[in-house]
Amino acid sequence: MTDTFDPPASEDSVPIDAEFEPARKSATPKQSRRALHWLVTLLVAALALLAIAVSALDISLFQKTDTTQDTITALQSDMAELTTQLDNADAERARLANQLRSLQTETTAQGQGTDALSARTDAAFRSLGNIEDKLDELEQAIAALERPASPGPDGPLVQAPDPLVLERLDALEAALSQSGPDRPPVGEADPALMADISALRLEIEALKTTLAETPEDVAPEPAPQEPDWVEAALALSAIETASRNGQPFVAAFEQMANALPGNRALPPLAPVATGGAPTLFALKGDFPNLKRRALDAEAKTKGGSAGWMRAIFGDGITVQRDGETGAGAALQTAETALETGDLASAIAAIESLGPDVQSIFTDWLNNARNRQTLDTSLNTLRLTMLAKERP
Repeated sequence: MTDTFDPPASEDSVPIDAEFEPARKSATPKQSRRALHWLVTLLVAALALLAIAVSALDISLFQKTDTTQDTITALQSDMAELTTQLDNADAERARLANQLRSLQTETTAQGQGTDALSARTDAAFRSLGNIEDKLDELEQAIAALERPASPGPDGPLVQAPDPLVLERLDALEAALSQSGPDRPPVGEADPALMADISALRLEIEALKTTLAETPEDVAPEPAPQEPDWVEAALALSAIETASRNGQPFVAAFEQMANALPGNRALPPLAPVATGGAPTLFALKGDFPNLKRRALDAEAKTKGGSAGWMRAIFGDGITVQRDGETGAGAALQTAETALETGDLASAIAAIESLGPDVQSIFTDWLNNARNRQTLDTSLNTLRLTMLAKERP
């Protein structure tokens, strides 16, 4: 009897019970290694992404640090510049204070000179009064010598001697006794003496006229005021701001007038300062409506086909005879000039219109002229400031 060896039956060869599902196969070592490989790959990728994020964050922080440092440097530079400007302003203020003290000293000296002049004038008037009194006394004495005594009812009229006349008479006799044998008789006036008296009177009258025309209080001439360029610059900035906004600038104008007295750009600017001047943008915005009104007024004035065609088609059509220059051409010229910023040409075109049409633009023309005056004056003031800054 031969023994046979049957290999053990594998699990697969064992019959499966139909009522139960087969057990799942366990993971093989090869599948476990593959899962571990993917896990390591994911970790490496995560670390790489984390490193990239950290690097980007560091770069951003460095850039922010550099920007902050630049900002701090710029602020320090601005502070240094402001400090320099403050120092310059203090120096300018000290210089102006010294000039003010000098002007006060000069004014005091001129006032003293005026007092001295007034005193000399009073003394001259007093001297003239004394001379006139003496001349009157001398004339009275001469007249008394020339006048003969008229006889009275009881004989010759004898006048009582006047002590002043006697004194003058004694003086004249003494002068005549020293004049030599060519002296005139006692009862006659000396022609040379009378001529001297007349000449002296004429000189006195001329001197009195001159002194009367001289004012008693001679006011000293004001010293020329030097421009204050710092105040002028501040005033110019304020006027430019008001100009851009179309607002009045009375306070800024007064500041500019005090800083730059006698500047030729200020008198034309005075009327504009109280009401301001509309901007060029505002003038452009108001023009189309005024243009339509002007064309309508012209069409109604002409009448006929022009009126009803204008009423039907509006701005789409313009009726004009051959060789006739209407308001449409001038208005188009003004509108084109406004678009290019040529305000002077626009004003000239409107001024060329007829009185009926031009009356529609009365307020607009006034505003445009104010804007033109303001721009011209500002340009002049800017050139003045630039000329001062240029060495």
